[in-house]
Amino acid sequence: MDQFRSHKNLMVWQKSIVFAGKVYAATRALPSDEQATLGDELRRGAVMIASKISEGHARKRRGSFLQCLEQASSAASELETQLMIAVEQSCLPNSGLTKDLEEIATLLDSLIRSVSTARQLAHAKACAPSRPARSTAS
Repeated sequence: MDQFRSHKNLMVWQKSIVFAGKVYAATRALPSDEQATLGDELRRGAVMIASKISEGHARKRRGSFLQCLEQASSAASELETQLMIAVEQSCLPNSGLTKDLEEIATLLDSLIRSVSTARQLAHAKACAPSRPARSTAS
C-alpha cells in the first residue's frame, strides 16, 4: 500500500466517483414509482464502491484494504444485476453504465490481485528463517 499515498490516486477510485455521478444523473430519469426503490438501490451501490475503496485505504493495513476492496467488488456485482434489471424493465436506457461498471470491476479485480500478492510476499518475507550474521573476523 506504500505506493498509494491516497485513495484519490487510485484510478479505480477516480472512475468510481465519475460512475457514481452518472448513476445519480441516470436515476433522476427513473419513473416516479421507482425513484425511492430502485433509484435508491442504484445510488447506494454506486456510492458503496468508491466508499469501500477509500475506507480500506484509510485503514492502512493490507488485510483491511483487501477486505474493503472485496466488498467494493461485491457491491459492483450487485449493482450490475440491478442495472440489468432496470434496463430490461425499460426503467433506464442502456446508456453505457454497464460498460463503465465492467471497467471498474476489472480494475478492482486487478487491484485485489495486486494487494493480495503483496500481502502474500510480505507474509513470506516475515516468516522466512533469519540468516545468521556473517562473521567478518579472519
